[in-house]
Parts: sequence; C-alpha cells; structure tokens
Amino acid sequence: MLIMNGIFKDNTFVPDFEVSIPDGTRAIISVEESTSKTYTEIIRQKKAWLDFFEGIRTLDEDLPVEFDEIVEKGIVFNQTDFS
Repeated sequence: MLIMNGIFKDNTFVPDFEVSIPDGTRAIISVEESTSKTYTEIIRQKKAWLDFFEGIRTLDEDLPVEFDEIVEKGIVFNQTDFS
C-alpha cells in the first residue's frame, strides 16, 4: 500500500513528491476535512522563506555573535515572538 500526502489543484491531485504509478492502478483516496493550508498560502510562505534566506546571503555586514548562539539553540518559528 502506498500512502501519499499532497493537495488538490485545479481538481487534480498533486502529490508532495514525484511518484510513478502505472495507468489503471486502482486507488482509494481519503480527503482530509481539516483546515489545511491552501496551495496559494504554501507558495506565499515559500516565497517569504526564499526572500529571507536571500536577504541573509546578500547581507553586507557581519552578524553579531549572538545570532549564531541563538541559531545553535534551535528556533521554533511558530512559537517565536518576533514583535
């Protein structure tokens, strides 16, 4: 049995990873009824991350020592207050 996560886009299932399944293979699909992220929200968040890392890469100044100390402890972004 193969279990895959993914999303529906334009009424077509798009798996989270590339997979090859032979034509004619019978399948059962279970659709999660929770409030999951939409495709556009995922794309928006991915762009925000890419912009963030590009900003770090193009920074023309040295980061303070505290930056590395904080990163080494690990950051849980959904539990971090950036205000």
